[in-house]
Amino acid sequence: MHRDTRLNSRRGGAGHGERFWLSVAVVFVSLLWITQDLALWATVICVAGAVGGALAALHFGRHYLRSRRDGPR
Repeated sequence: MHRDTRLNSRRGGAGHGERFWLSVAVVFVSLLWITQDLALWATVICVAGAVGGALAALHFGRHYLRSRRDGPR
Protein backbone atom coordinates (compact mmCIF):
# COMPACT_ATOMS: atom_id res chain seq x y z
CA MET A 1 0.00 0.00 0.00
CA HIS A 2 1.24 3.49 -0.79
CA ARG A 3 2.35 5.60 2.15
CA ASP A 4 1.53 9.29 2.28
CA THR A 5 5.00 10.84 2.41
CA ARG A 6 3.58 14.29 3.14
CA LEU A 7 2.52 13.17 6.60
CA ASN A 8 5.66 11.23 7.45
CA SER A 9 8.59 12.14 5.26
CA ARG A 10 11.13 10.53 7.58
CA ARG A 11 11.62 6.79 7.51
CA GLY A 12 12.21 4.75 10.63
CA GLY A 13 9.74 6.27 13.08
CA ALA A 14 10.39 8.75 15.86
CA GLY A 15 13.77 10.39 16.21
CA HIS A 16 15.92 10.63 19.31
CA GLY A 17 14.57 14.07 20.21
CA GLU A 18 10.96 12.86 20.12
CA ARG A 19 11.82 9.79 22.17
CA PHE A 20 13.62 12.00 24.69
CA TRP A 21 10.53 14.17 25.22
CA LEU A 22 8.31 11.09 25.45
CA SER A 23 10.60 9.72 28.18
CA VAL A 24 10.40 13.03 30.05
CA ALA A 25 6.61 12.82 29.85
CA VAL A 26 6.70 9.29 31.31
CA VAL A 27 8.79 10.55 34.23
CA PHE A 28 6.41 13.46 34.79
CA VAL A 29 3.27 11.31 34.75
CA SER A 30 4.84 8.65 36.98
CA LEU A 31 5.91 11.23 39.55
CA LEU A 32 2.48 12.87 39.37
CA TRP A 33 0.78 9.56 40.15
CA ILE A 34 3.11 8.94 43.11
CA THR A 35 1.53 11.96 44.83
CA GLN A 36 -1.82 10.09 44.97
CA ASP A 37 -2.79 7.73 47.76
CA LEU A 38 -2.24 4.41 45.98
CA ALA A 39 -1.75 0.79 46.91
CA LEU A 40 1.81 -0.37 47.41
CA TRP A 41 1.92 -2.26 44.09
CA ALA A 42 0.78 0.84 42.20
CA THR A 43 3.41 2.99 43.90
CA VAL A 44 6.08 0.46 42.94
CA ILE A 45 4.93 0.60 39.31
CA CYS A 46 5.06 4.43 39.41
CA VAL A 47 8.60 4.36 40.79
CA ALA A 48 9.63 1.86 38.12
CA GLY A 49 8.09 4.09 35.45
CA ALA A 50 9.91 7.16 36.77
CA VAL A 51 13.25 5.35 36.93
CA GLY A 52 12.79 3.74 33.51
CA GLY A 53 11.73 7.04 31.98
CA ALA A 54 14.72 8.83 33.49
CA LEU A 55 17.12 6.21 32.12
CA ALA A 56 15.45 6.41 28.71
CA ALA A 57 15.66 10.22 28.77
CA LEU A 58 19.38 10.01 29.50
CA HIS A 59 19.88 7.46 26.73
CA PHE A 60 17.88 9.24 24.04
CA GLY A 61 19.09 12.67 25.11
CA ARG A 62 22.70 11.56 24.73
CA HIS A 63 21.97 10.10 21.29
CA TYR A 64 20.10 13.25 20.26
CA LEU A 65 23.00 15.49 21.27
CA ARG A 66 25.46 13.21 19.50
CA SER A 67 23.39 13.26 16.30
CA ARG A 68 23.15 17.07 16.43
CA ARG A 69 26.92 17.36 16.88
CA ASP A 70 27.69 14.97 13.99
CA GLY A 71 25.33 16.77 11.62
CA PRO A 72 23.04 15.30 8.96
CA ARG A 73 24.05 12.09 7.20
